[in-house]
Amino acid sequence: MRPWTRQCRPWLLLLIAACSKKSSDKAAPKASSGVPDPSSTSRTLVLDKPVHGVQIGTPEFIVPAGQERQWCYYFKLPSDVDLDVVKFQIRFLPGSHHMNLFQTDKDVPDHDEDCFAAMPFTNEKNPDGVDLVIGSQSAEMDWTLPPGVAFKLKAHRQLVLQTHYVNAATQKTPSGHGKVLINFVTEPDPSKITAHMGTMFANNVNIHIPPHESRSFSTTCGLSKPVKVVALTGHFHSRGKIFSVNLAPDGADPTAEIYRSRAWDEPPFKVLDQPIDIPAGGGLYYTCEFQNSSDLDIKFGPHVETEEHCNLFAYFYPWDDDKARYCF
Repeated sequence: MRPWTRQCRPWLLLLIAACSKKSSDKAAPKASSGVPDPSSTSRTLVLDKPVHGVQIGTPEFIVPAGQERQWCYYFKLPSDVDLDVVKFQIRFLPGSHHMNLFQTDKDVPDHDEDCFAAMPFTNEKNPDGVDLVIGSQSAEMDWTLPPGVAFKLKAHRQLVLQTHYVNAATQKTPSGHGKVLINFVTEPDPSKITAHMGTMFANNVNIHIPPHESRSFSTTCGLSKPVKVVALTGHFHSRGKIFSVNLAPDGADPTAEIYRSRAWDEPPFKVLDQPIDIPAGGGLYYTCEFQNSSDLDIKFGPHVETEEHCNLFAYFYPWDDDKARYCF
């Protein structure tokens, strides 16, 4: 693993001082890959930095008319100690299709790049090679975890912040610009934490919707040990009509429905009134219903304009493994 180095990045916005006085006196390097320097920000995006915790984010960038832009920022968690995150605060300029934050134990140099292609981490159980921390499809999201529960982030952890903006036919980016800010609000007293949060990223890639036809796709994502589900959200593109999630206590057959959404562009992030127990071997059964009214043959893929997704994001505890539960 490459040793941690404290370097200034033109796109990385930090709460804590990640650069020394000496390095800050240097001229800022030019942003890579056409991403504007954050000092050129012209739109307003306000998120006060937390008293306890750190803030990360992107610079403002251009989303050209008629295009969609999925960009990934690779950097280390700007903390010398492990963090117990008890609240996530997310803000982004209107027009974002989604924002996903991932972590990985694979170390790479800090950089940013187009990420419609696969990320540079792979293994047999996780084709993307990264694990979900938090995702949002709403321009403003504030989520406080249950009392005594925290999301553990290791010091200097490799993070990947994925942004996807669309400024084309299905969605618009009103200002023509994008930007994301995230606060990790932490618990300063570790004795108050009794459990850690885990995540599920279920991704049904077996999607095919012929022109002018309807299709429905269902699958189950199971869990190896008993957990309490506390929050979830669904994700698909503009052909998506209904996203539903049912409990599957036996790991196969659906029972009670716990989530339903008809919104593809800003589906609800549902925090359950009471955590729901799932036994070992049980799981979540989710269904995506589509209507393809176009002449296009729609298959699985990341592009909002021409392809579809059927993804489930779920959050549960206790989970002491920093690996997300992936299902494909």
